[in-house]
Amino acid sequence: MATPTPTGNVVPAADEVACTFTSALMLGVYLITFAFTVRWLLFADEGWKRRRDVSWPMIFTTIFMFVIITAHTALDLEGTMDEVRHLAEPKHSDMDYDSPIWMDICKFTFSNSVALAADMVLIYRSYVVYGNSIRIIALPCFLWIGGLVCTALQMYLQIAHLHNPNIGPYRWANVNMTFGPGIVLIPFWGSTTLLNVYCTGVLIWRIYQVANQSEELAAAKQFRFIARSIAESGLISMSISLAHFVVWLTSANFAIEIVRVLNVPLIGIAFNLILIRSAHSRRDDFSDEILGESTSIEFSANAAHTVGFWPEYKAKC
Repeated sequence: MATPTPTGNVVPAADEVACTFTSALMLGVYLITFAFTVRWLLFADEGWKRRRDVSWPMIFTTIFMFVIITAHTALDLEGTMDEVRHLAEPKHSDMDYDSPIWMDICKFTFSNSVALAADMVLIYRSYVVYGNSIRIIALPCFLWIGGLVCTALQMYLQIAHLHNPNIGPYRWANVNMTFGPGIVLIPFWGSTTLLNVYCTGVLIWRIYQVANQSEELAAAKQFRFIARSIAESGLISMSISLAHFVVWLTSANFAIEIVRVLNVPLIGIAFNLILIRSAHSRRDDFSDEILGESTSIEFSANAAHTVGFWPEYKAKC
């Protein structure tokens, strides 16, 4: 098969192997969380009987992220194997390996797609928790659309470079352009980080408001547990997104590669952890007879008397 125009990837083979090994380890952790997430979304808290109220949108999002994350890791493995085979040939032993640009296009698009999917669910959670308020999600929706535009522009620039190598690498840009168009990837990860900070902050604020106003001790305990779960998972997503944003401002190619391979599975892990911890808490502290089998919370206008907050939030989110 003919090799497309290279991208100019200059990461040494040893570093590529290290990145792929790290990616495989993180995929293993992600697969464990994925299996538990599917179990809690599809089956009742006790036994393996299918849950009556299955949140199909959450099932679809979870499976979508699983497919994208697995494909992203598979491309990393394929690229590393190609590089090792390339350098093993005597005639190529003193030549740098350039990865095909189509592979980089797919990997960057997959990486952005995972972040966009997780951000979309985060926006929806904020929408539900604030009683279907459009005002509260106006800013994150703007940032999400901006991220979508950046993803489309990134694909366009990379495809344009594939057909015309003279396009790029934009020498006027004072950002890293080795692996992809940093001029659009930087605003993408910047908008994703800001979206995560905003949505995580408003979610925690709202939940603690309800917890402090709740007259039910058990409900207040659950609300605070939800807030901690969102904060911990949000910290994972925000940290890796911020790291991805920062490394594109540097010339450290290995740093970009290692953050990229960590970024995709970590977003999936953070996404799954909220669902897993919520399911465990529901099983440990509440019975299906009291709350029903739904897995979601919705705030009413009078948050202090929202007895149905916990069960309804989970079914929708």
